[in-house]
Amino acid sequence: MTFIDAMNQLGGWMSDRWKSGLAFIFSLIIIIDFGVLAYQHDARVNSVEYIEAILKEVPEDERGEVLKVILAPRQPITTFGGGLFYIGMGAIFTGAAVGLGGNRQKK
Repeated sequence: MTFIDAMNQLGGWMSDRWKSGLAFIFSLIIIIDFGVLAYQHDARVNSVEYIEAILKEVPEDERGEVLKVILAPRQPITTFGGGLFYIGMGAIFTGAAVGLGGNRQKK
C-alpha cells in the first residue's frame, strides 16, 4: 500500500483540509517569531542582572564586543535569507489559490 492509497482510504481528509492546516501552522510560526521570541529578546536585553552576569565572566578588554552582541537588535528568524520562508509559503498559497480557481471553472 502506498502513501497515496492510505490517504485516499482516509476519505481525502488531507486533500480537503491541508490548506487550513498550512494556514494555521504559518500563523503559529509568525506569532512565535514576531511575538514570543521578540518579547523574550527584549526581556533578556533589558535585564541588568543578565548582562552583569555575562560581563563578569568576560575579560575586561573584550567587554565592548560582547555588549555589541548582546544589545544587537533582534532579526526575526523567518526573514533570514532574504525572506525565502515567505517566498516559499507565498508560492504554496498562490498555487493552491490558482488551482482552486481552475477547479471552479471546470465545474
